Amino acid sequence: MEIKKLIKASFLEFLPVIIMIALIPVIKNDWALVAVYAILIIISFFIKLEKRELTIFISSAILLTLFELLFISTGVETFKRNSLFNLMPAWLPLLWGYAMVAGKRFILNIHNYNPSHLNISIKKHSYQPAKPLNKHQLSKPRGDMH
Repeated sequence: MEIKKLIKASFLEFLPVIIMIALIPVIKNDWALVAVYAILIIISFFIKLEKRELTIFISSAILLTLFELLFISTGVETFKRNSLFNLMPAWLPLLWGYAMVAGKRFILNIHNYNPSHLNISIKKHSYQPAKPLNKHQLSKPRGDMH
């Protein structure tokens, strides 16, 4: 993929997110904005939906909402629009969910452009619980344990 195609593909992946952000000051009713976002996301997924992207979308929307709730509970951040849980805008989880899908596509576009610059290999490791220490190991000072 040449650089112009990479830029165009990346822009197109983020275009729905850009549109969603641009609509925030235009549509004042949060629930109407949720409906518009849902339609935009459905159309976007109808145009292009890759394997496991619905999982990314749903899990990102849920997890980021939970993280945002934790962050808001610190008192550091507040929203003027608080239609969801009386704390945040109702449309925010949809925006986050789709932004994560667009981000995933962007990373893969970069990887396809020049795989040597971005190594995305993910290795699965099986979990093995630590072996319990015996009485002899417990009696040794920490520095002597290997």
